[in-house]
Amino acid sequence: MSITIHKEPSTLYPAYNDSYLEFSSNLSGQTHAEITLYPSETFTNNFKIYADADGKYLFNLKEAVKARFSVDGFDDKYSTYPIDWIESYTGITLSQNMDINIYDAGTGETQNNTYTFYKSVKQVGEEIYDNTAQVNNVSTNGIDYFLTYFEGYPFSFEIQNITGTTVEIKNNNSAMTSTAFTATTTGSHRVYVSKATSNWTTSSWLPLLALHNQLEIREDGAFKTNIRLKKVPSQCGVYLKWFNNDGGYSYHLFEEFHKTRLTARSVGEVATNTFLNVGEGLKAPYRNLGKTASERMSIKCNATSDELNVIESLFTSPSVQMYSEQTPYKLGEWVNVEVIGSHSYANKSNINKVSVDIELPEPMTIRL
Repeated sequence: MSITIHKEPSTLYPAYNDSYLEFSSNLSGQTHAEITLYPSETFTNNFKIYADADGKYLFNLKEAVKARFSVDGFDDKYSTYPIDWIESYTGITLSQNMDINIYDAGTGETQNNTYTFYKSVKQVGEEIYDNTAQVNNVSTNGIDYFLTYFEGYPFSFEIQNITGTTVEIKNNNSAMTSTAFTATTTGSHRVYVSKATSNWTTSSWLPLLALHNQLEIREDGAFKTNIRLKKVPSQCGVYLKWFNNDGGYSYHLFEEFHKTRLTARSVGEVATNTFLNVGEGLKAPYRNLGKTASERMSIKCNATSDELNVIESLFTSPSVQMYSEQTPYKLGEWVNVEVIGSHSYANKSNINKVSVDIELPEPMTIRL
């Protein structure tokens, strides 16, 4: 007797895509299969499934993995800056342990499988790259990346899954190399380029030159990943951060000048019960209970085609935040906002104008 796997999720599989497990067994007289998912505190019941006409069973792990990832949501748990420029973090990968149980008239057979998922999604035509030192952002090959860093604002990037190695970052423009660090057992690491009031350059950790910096991530001295980092001089503006499709956080600075619209409407009215006739000082017979309000901001920027590829995930992100400071080199807070509307662009143009409407947190109003 044995269970044969015909189809299964690959290593570090995107959690928000369908993840089909197809299997069969040569067990005679089999009646059905049951999937036991762990931890048992989350999945209290087994999933019973039946074979098709060819004797194959099919189970989709997507909803189960989503349920486990949903516990932490998508807001950044690591928004407080560490002392170091690199830190390990958790909650981005997940090991899903499961038992495949196939039953016959007697006891049947069981096989245990474990699959690792990443908090990301792939679009039709996109591939799963095998570079474990890839950055959690847009790439066409999992090796080469383009990121824009706005001086004076918080900025970081994430390295997907490196363990048990010595890692360093080299700036090929200056031939300087960062302090090496040892990858931790969590696998996922965040690299802080700027903490708003300090950055790689001011701390001399790995000085950045003006405009473009060609960075390399190296494991045990071997090249793994390219990052072309565009450095934009400090300027005022509206700074956004969002959880992207690749399991990391993206950033972009929009222009300083923007439009803000405040809309208010009445909660309702209540009778004043003054019981006065005409000529007795009769005033309005109703009193307003107060108002609710909403505030929307329209922002814009010019973006290169590389920047546009990064910004695109802003419009579908489940978590978008705005930095409370619009002046560089000031410590601020991240405020949850909602992106409204759609985005269109012309791929013929090297520079595109991006317009975004964001819904700000509901203003506090005075009400009865």
